[in-house]
Amino acid sequence: MRLAFAYNTNGFAHHRLEDCLALLADLGYDGVALTLDVHHLDPLRAQAHEVAA
Repeated sequence: MRLAFAYNTNGFAHHRLEDCLALLADLGYDGVALTLDVHHLDPLRAQAHEVAA
């Protein structure tokens, strides 16, 4: 069994999501948990193309 590490994007609240994902990939993280808030994906204002991405 392989242990996988993920990071919650809340720690990158003041970074663009694309930059955050690139940095986490460079650091070797296997996944991310998106903070559903005004920073990366506001569930009350998100457009369909943002959710699909």
